[in-house]
Amino acid sequence: MRRLLRSPRWAAGLIARVWRCCRRNPRRSIWIAATVSLLVAALLAMTFVSAPYYALYPGDVYSATGAVSSDSEPTYEPMSLIGFVTISAHQTETLWELVVAYLDGSATLQHEDVFNRGLTPQERRNTDARLMTRSQDVSVYVALAELGYPLPDPQVIVSGLIPCMPAADHIAVGDVITSVGGEPTSESAEVSAAVRSRAVGELVEFGIRPSGETESVLVEIRLGSSADECIDPPARTTVEEERPLLGVILANDVGDLEVDIDFATGNIAGPSAGLAFALSVVDLLTPGELTAGSPVAVTGTISPDGTVGNVGGIAQKVRAAERRNFRMMLVPEGQYEEAAAVASQALEIVEVSSMSEALDAVAPNWSRPERL
Repeated sequence: MRRLLRSPRWAAGLIARVWRCCRRNPRRSIWIAATVSLLVAALLAMTFVSAPYYALYPGDVYSATGAVSSDSEPTYEPMSLIGFVTISAHQTETLWELVVAYLDGSATLQHEDVFNRGLTPQERRNTDARLMTRSQDVSVYVALAELGYPLPDPQVIVSGLIPCMPAADHIAVGDVITSVGGEPTSESAEVSAAVRSRAVGELVEFGIRPSGETESVLVEIRLGSSADECIDPPARTTVEEERPLLGVILANDVGDLEVDIDFATGNIAGPSAGLAFALSVVDLLTPGELTAGSPVAVTGTISPDGTVGNVGGIAQKVRAAERRNFRMMLVPEGQYEEAAAVASQALEIVEVSSMSEALDAVAPNWSRPERL
């Protein structure tokens, strides 16, 4: 059907048939011609007018336990499945594809500016790849913290920039933000909270350690606005809803750890598998089965302090877990209601706000091993 609509032959053929009909019955010609013209115009619009949206569909569930391995530590290969859940994003090219996605009950539509977070598609893909790498590093950090390993202090690294925002003149990708307004920062959430507490246009002092350097410098940056006209709608907020914006994408960096964990995740990107990876590393480095053999689907970002954060496409991820017949799924605390609203009774939705809560949910009898 889609190939047919992309060809102009169907329109020419339809018009020719209408013309022959109208010549045989002139009284009906005006109404028939008007109706067919509207129909042809509508179909042409649906076929050739672009629709700048992404359709988010349920993806799949991949084995986090099967994705982690280590040659530096004794390991205990898990037999049970801790799965991380994905979505499938399809860019709608025409109004026809947009309507099809709208009518699909499992899809959610997002404008391309929202989906790409103000970046170009390639910039967004590069950023998501970096976020996946950072998420893996942080997951190892959190798992090792649960297992009692000595760890360095984490730091906040810049993984992306919004080019039109003031920060782009002072900060580069790979720089570390060491303080905001004189207060030291070691996690991205601290930087975000500090920026949100300021006013649009306020001059704020940031401690910046350039990539590859050992010393920080103090830089004053005037905060931008989320309603700035340089931000493409609908990512741009209204003036009434504006908030201060630094214009950077942050990630948590944990430095070099004494335990090397390898990840095999292919081309999957983004930070939403952080919690699943952290649980899987614990399972890998401890004897026995963390989940007692029961498969568990997991979604949620992870911060160095073990905090579980929200993810995109939660409804699609719930549906993906159900399609794979999971009976339990861990979701971030702030997204429990949205997840429970689309889940069937066959899937138990468990909300967690931290790594310790996640461990309690999947392994209530688990206890931290002693390290001598």
